[in-house]
Amino acid sequence: MQIFLSHSSRQKPLIRELKRHLPDYLGAWLDEERLLFGDDISRSVEATIKSDTDYLLLFIDGYAAESAWVAKELEWTLQAEKTHARTILLPIVIEEDALRRIGNIEIQNRKHLSLKDFLESSVRALAESITSELFALVCRDITRLRSPKPPTATAALADADAFVHSQAALIQKAVFPHRKSNPIARETLREVISAQCEVAIEATDFEPVLSAIVQRNLIPGLFYDGFELYLVEEHASWKAEVQKVKKERIGKRTAMLIQNGMTLCLDAGSTTEEIVRLLCKRIETRAIKEDHHRNHLHKHRGHALGLLRSDGVR
Repeated sequence: MQIFLSHSSRQKPLIRELKRHLPDYLGAWLDEERLLFGDDISRSVEATIKSDTDYLLLFIDGYAAESAWVAKELEWTLQAEKTHARTILLPIVIEEDALRRIGNIEIQNRKHLSLKDFLESSVRALAESITSELFALVCRDITRLRSPKPPTATAALADADAFVHSQAALIQKAVFPHRKSNPIARETLREVISAQCEVAIEATDFEPVLSAIVQRNLIPGLFYDGFELYLVEEHASWKAEVQKVKKERIGKRTAMLIQNGMTLCLDAGSTTEEIVRLLCKRIETRAIKEDHHRNHLHKHRGHALGLLRSDGVR
């Protein structure tokens, strides 16, 4: 276990004395012992708190309440708590008034340990209390790992929604070639989708997902009668996904051939859209300088450059 001792420089003698009374298995992190000559202090401390610290002991006195550096360590620790979903920051109050001045209600509301004076017996007692409390925290964390809390209703709904949308994307691609004359059977579709998933989808699970997709109209134009599926109509957004790699290759090759002063006649379509996107990028980066030459982009439906169809993609 590694514990981080966050404190004001004023309390350095106390921290050294306290560390001497802590058991060896509590690896206490002190900057004067761990930081090496030339280390980036801020990055090293931040990385230690966020990744390598099990618990951070925050020693609160008047100087710590006003310290910008302690405030940074506090911020990093609270971020680590959100990331790891468990308690990491443990307050130890040296001056009661400083706890009120620290300006963080979340820290003020936490149970804390106190040090009333700096007698050796008091420091030793504090070290014993820290050891005991850390043992209790570790036991609680282990218990929670063994019996994790069930997901909240909100989280469960979000996961279900994400799953339905991911399945809709797969189904859309699988159904795209099918029309009324060549529908795809539900069971065949399930097998196609299962082949693309890590775990095969059972028929009893596939039907509710398919019904949810249809009811929410996640695939516009999809016909489903409970047995077969096909597309009643195509949507332009789908075409961009069909043979996408080929279209990107054609778009890149064509855009590189276009030079200043050319007059272009472009057909409508998803491949043309890719060419225009890349061409606009070349204009933005000034590979084609519109202010020095006249560039004309004419949309002309029904007539395309032969190059656009040279790879069999429309």
